Amino acid sequence: PRWRLVRQALVESVILALAGGAAAALLASWGVHLLVRAAPPEVPRIADIRLDLTVLAVTALVSMAAGVLFGLPAALSRSGAAVVIQDLHAATTRTTAGVPAVRLRGALVIAQMSLAIVLLVGAGLLVRSLRRLIAVDPGFDPVNLSAVTITLPPAAYPDSLRRVAFYERLLERVRTMPGVQSAGIISWLPMTPSNASTTLTVVGRPEPAPGQASAAAIRLVDPGYFAAMRIPLKRGRSLAPSDRIGSAPVAVISEAMARKLWPGEDPIGQHVKVEWWHPTASVEIVGVVADSRHDGLDAEFAPTLFYPFAQESRQIRMSLVLRSTLPPATLTRMVRAAVSEMDKDVPVADAVTMYHHIAEMMADRRYPAFVLGLFAALALALAAVGIYGVLSYTVGQRTREIGVRVALGARPADVLRTVLGGGLRLTLIGVALGGMAAGLAAGALGKLLYGVHPLDPVTFAIVPLVLVGVALLAMAAPARRAARVDPMVALRSE
Repeated sequence: PRWRLVRQALVESVILALAGGAAAALLASWGVHLLVRAAPPEVPRIADIRLDLTVLAVTALVSMAAGVLFGLPAALSRSGAAVVIQDLHAATTRTTAGVPAVRLRGALVIAQMSLAIVLLVGAGLLVRSLRRLIAVDPGFDPVNLSAVTITLPPAAYPDSLRRVAFYERLLERVRTMPGVQSAGIISWLPMTPSNASTTLTVVGRPEPAPGQASAAAIRLVDPGYFAAMRIPLKRGRSLAPSDRIGSAPVAVISEAMARKLWPGEDPIGQHVKVEWWHPTASVEIVGVVADSRHDGLDAEFAPTLFYPFAQESRQIRMSLVLRSTLPPATLTRMVRAAVSEMDKDVPVADAVTMYHHIAEMMADRRYPAFVLGLFAALALALAAVGIYGVLSYTVGQRTREIGVRVALGARPADVLRTVLGGGLRLTLIGVALGGMAAGLAAGALGKLLYGVHPLDPVTFAIVPLVLVGVALLAMAAPARRAARVDPMVALRSE
């Protein structure tokens, strides 16, 4: 009975779909573990992301639905008596599949290609953006530069004098360590998000209106910080060991701050009132250093005021920057030994290279590129499998036809061109449709891009070439098999 044939076809289809769902669940378990490990800590509740029974149940239902959805039309179209008789006697038909089935397979391949293009374009845009971002000059030399964060217990170090004394003694010890070329300290490392900013007014100028005062980032540093970071001095003098509690307040500013507050003027010798520490007393500007990026590689150079930590150190947490060829683990061990000799109760974080620190600060851009790239790779693999499966099936169905063509004089190159042409036609249609869809979807990535236009011509040119290349590789085996068809074998099968 027809229903028995339909049921048999559906069972086969659902079994295949469930097997695919089981394999997908296994891959997903590995993928989720990979995504969780690669996720930045800012992602909320990242530790709670896992595969559970609900996800597995949904996967099973979707697999069964896919098996029924795509198996039912084929089962119904191939189960009628007329179709069976036609298949038994259709010695001259092109294939044993009807035109609707051929079109459906072609439409599915085109859909796979289109989806792959959209994801590949998105991933390509993010990767190009990351490359542009990594190439940005941070304003300091991160080569052989590491950082160690140290936090003083507030109860043991309640005032600035004790904090300054501790860090100065630590710097003396660190600078004499073997393998350490230079060292300095700063309150917040570059690329570290912080709200360490202050409003200030220039002495001698009218008081700004409420809410109109100039703002600048503020960092506490020691005189050796600029040398350790290799931030060049542009004008005036750097901070000195004599700039400490009891001396006249001084500061070094960045070029961005000089341009903002004293355009076309010499800021050396100018005085400002810093709202954070000296709202009444003035701070003299003694030097200007080159700009460095403190808010991220994608941020503009911010006006920055560098204040000597020895004049008023309210910070219990400081970062020690070390220029050394030693590995971070060795530096951590050496710094912890030095700190332990001074005060065993002071915690010391693990040393990290500045490259690693910058990479962590870029996690909000790296992670979307990683996730989208992973899905793009999966879509590309599915597209390759799809075109391979369709062409393999088509070649199998057209074996007799190909044998007749070869017997009538067709060369293997002609057969190869015919098979590749059919697959390439589907690929190009998918690429065209996917390219238009990618152009519409690329605008959503605008906020994640740096230095790359959402309709970047390089990306939109390379991605289709990659997809066409992968599709050609997937077509190679079926096309080669078709070109090697022996006409005698093909005709003898009838």
